[in-house]
Amino acid sequence: MRLYRDALALDRHSGGPQQKISDGAAFLWRSELAGQPRDTAAWRGLYGYANSALPRPGNGLADLHVLLVQAVMGDDPALDARSRQMAELAREGRYPPGSYLPALARGLATFERRDFAGAIEALAPLAGENERIGGSRAQHDSLPC
Repeated sequence: MRLYRDALALDRHSGGPQQKISDGAAFLWRSELAGQPRDTAAWRGLYGYANSALPRPGNGLADLHVLLVQAVMGDDPALDARSRQMAELAREGRYPPGSYLPALARGLATFERRDFAGAIEALAPLAGENERIGGSRAQHDSLPC
């Protein structure tokens, strides 16, 4: 967590909004998957920043991380609203990730509720499609599907 505070925390990260959200959320998520306790204050900071700096969908990789932050913070209404916006853009042919991220959002929320059977059911059909959002192989490997 010292690395997070020194380089990735919002007040230390030198990148733009998309990079701050993507790097911060990915690091916090991976640290939890590795067994570290949840840093609720760090997630809360990302949550506030994500909702103000990236209020609408537009970039699949950044949107993935906004959805992750919203799921971790348990903000189902915001998660649902962003998912509906992405689905509408996809129906209009204006969102390259298509329906992948709205489906992933449901799986993330289910995972956060610790309904692991439901999360598997929601996420399994998405396996092999995460290239639709861009990003590196390391980022893809950290996704729950």
